[in-house]
Amino acid sequence: MSIAGGTVSSNCDVLSGLVVHQLANPGAPFIYGVGVSVMDMYTTVDSYGAPEHHLADVVNAQVAHSYGLPTWGYVGTTDSKTLDLQAALEYSSATMMGLLSGCSLLHDVGYLESGMTASCESIIFGNEVVEYARRLLQNVDVTQETLAVQTIKRVGPGGTFLDAPHTVSHLRDFWYSRLIDRRRYSQWVNDGGQTMYGRLRARTEELLSSHEPTPLDRSLAKSMSSLIAARDDSVRLHQVHD
Repeated sequence: MSIAGGTVSSNCDVLSGLVVHQLANPGAPFIYGVGVSVMDMYTTVDSYGAPEHHLADVVNAQVAHSYGLPTWGYVGTTDSKTLDLQAALEYSSATMMGLLSGCSLLHDVGYLESGMTASCESIIFGNEVVEYARRLLQNVDVTQETLAVQTIKRVGPGGTFLDAPHTVSHLRDFWYSRLIDRRRYSQWVNDGGQTMYGRLRARTEELLSSHEPTPLDRSLAKSMSSLIAARDDSVRLHQVHD
């Protein structure tokens, strides 16, 4: 099936579901969601990292927008089984395409092995890719202040901008990461030569040891427990009849 054909078929499915949805509860919120994925014919794997997968997301987002409906898509996904160069390539391209698509909701950040595996490190890495991509897509602010013409004139040829007030007022305009290492090689080696994965692991351990989850509201926790108990009773009943 081609990308265009997959879009047509999926659109029929979504619209039929929307009709049933609105008949059951007119005016209820609805989000248009389609995953026109690619089956790798060598492996029969539903690929999460193929470029066509993310091209299809963009096309489906355009279809959803034409109806005035919100939609979801994918970011930070890979077919790699571990955080390696393949994961970095596919996380980055998937995230950029997802942000450019204009989807209302982007999910699956940190998925490995075509959505079959994830890890704390992969989620943190995916978050870093998302932050990087968001910065890339921000507009460049062009004003009289940011053009800095007066500062350039004042510093003059051969001068330095390091101690200029304009530099001091704008030095925090740039994106800085806790995980990306921009030091010189000698500094990096002297500090242990830790790779990106090592930094991810350290950050994961830091977050797991310091994070205190906000407890669920008691009434909500009680409702969830009741639902789980009802589901377990239903499973046991079906097992008895089988």
